[in-house]
Amino acid sequence: MFSDVSMHSPNSCPLKVHESAPTSTTQIVHRIVFPRLQAKLPHVNLQKQTHEMTREKEDTLKQNCYQNAHSSIQNALLRWILIAYGNNPIVSFPVAYKIAEEAAEDVKNAIHAANTNTELHERLELAFTQLEYRGDACIKFREYVERCWEKYEATPGDYKTPYVALIQSSGFGKSRLLRELSLMTS
Repeated sequence: MFSDVSMHSPNSCPLKVHESAPTSTTQIVHRIVFPRLQAKLPHVNLQKQTHEMTREKEDTLKQNCYQNAHSSIQNALLRWILIAYGNNPIVSFPVAYKIAEEAAEDVKNAIHAANTNTELHERLELAFTQLEYRGDACIKFREYVERCWEKYEATPGDYKTPYVALIQSSGFGKSRLLRELSLMTS
C-alpha cells in the first residue's frame, strides 16, 4: 500500500512512501532482532513482543549509530531485548547478549539507510533549485539583519559578537531562506 505525500506545488509529482516500511527506530530494531531470536531459538514458538522505546531512547540509539558507537548500540539493544522478551525464560541473558552483539551493525546500517532517502533528497534539491521561492521572509530577515548591523556599528562595545541567531523548528525553511538571502545579496 502506498500513500501520496506531495510538496504543495503545481510542478511537483507525488512522492510515494511505502507504508509497511519501518518508520521508527523501534520498528527497525523489531525487524532486525526478532528473526535473529527465532533463528537462535528454533525449537521455541517465540511470539513477537511489542516494546516501544521512548523518544529519548530512540534518539540516543540514533545518535550512537551516527557516532559509530558500537558498544553503546549493543548495550541499548541488549536492554531492549531483555525488556521486550524478558518474560520468556528461554530468552536468557547470554542469548540476548549474543543477539545484541550480532544485530548491532545491522541496526546501525538500517538507521543510517532510513535517513538517506535518495528520492526525498532529489525532490528537496528540485524544490531548492527549480521551484520559485514564495513569500517575503528572506526580505524581512535581510531588513532585520541590516537593522542589527546598524546598531552593532553604532556601539560595537555593547555586543559580544556581530551574530544573529536563526532558530525555527525543523522543516520551516531556514536553509531555503538563507539560500534566497544569499542569491539576493550576491
